[in-house]
Amino acid sequence: MLQPVKKIICFARLQVDTLVAIFLLRQYGERLFSGVAKAELAFRAVLPAGETVESLFAKEVLALDLGGGQFDHHAHPGETVASLVAQALGVHEERILKKLLTWARRDDLEGKGTLSSDPLDRAFGLSGIITMLARQYQQRPEKVVELILPLFVAHLAEERGRQEVLPQEWKQLREAGQGGVFNIKTDRDTLRVDWARSNNIQLPGFLRAYFNIDAIVQQLQSGHINIITKQSRHLDLREVAAGLRAAELGKQGREGDCLTWQELQRAGRVEAIPEWFYDVAANSLQNGGVRPEGVPVTRLALEEALEIVRLRLRGPAF
Repeated sequence: MLQPVKKIICFARLQVDTLVAIFLLRQYGERLFSGVAKAELAFRAVLPAGETVESLFAKEVLALDLGGGQFDHHAHPGETVASLVAQALGVHEERILKKLLTWARRDDLEGKGTLSSDPLDRAFGLSGIITMLARQYQQRPEKVVELILPLFVAHLAEERGRQEVLPQEWKQLREAGQGGVFNIKTDRDTLRVDWARSNNIQLPGFLRAYFNIDAIVQQLQSGHINIITKQSRHLDLREVAAGLRAAELGKQGREGDCLTWQELQRAGRVEAIPEWFYDVAANSLQNGGVRPEGVPVTRLALEEALEIVRLRLRGPAF
């Protein structure tokens, strides 16, 4: 039988661990505590006089990090309030929560919410921002919850996408012949290139992070094609840029345009060929990027673009 919860009493000094615990209760708590997702928040240094965790619970009030109860990490050495809540809700082994729970533990038990010693990183890292907000809103700690929890929601959506949605989409694309992998042997090593027909702009980041690819060629539903590389590899895209631009001119019957091969390799945009932008900062070749509105669709088929990449992609430029 579900236990109704109308109010959550939290320890007065808000910190990362407490915020994560509140987030977990709001996201997953309805499986144990009906109404907890919309429960009122109250903040105290100690329990109300004459009350215990049990007596409050009987009144539909859940004590968080107070009173030595189930969700007070001071009574459970080696645990955080977030880990105690996660265990009670049965989500402590959820992969999409691993980073959040690890961060809460590190911040609370080790005092290392931000590992960097750089003063800017410490000031603008989320742990530092939460500390600052807690000071600014000492009389209104619920404001900190209001400001920070949407960031956790965004993080959870990102993790769910990377660990559940995108792997499934990539599998389906390959099975349907709408995605694939090929290798390019260079003088130094072998490059892995993935390709896909997909409108999902998160797909390149996922593939680079989880499959250690060197480049991805993605065709959007509109026909626009973008080539994104792993920036740390410093792949030489000059020949690819020139090949794509030359092929674009050929498709338009403009092979005779007086552009040298060196001009076709130029970074940025070549005025005569607005379809392709060579972004040297991101080391990518963009036919419109993720928002291609206003950029002419390339006349090249995806297969033609892939063949140019196969023939002209080089290894690291230095």
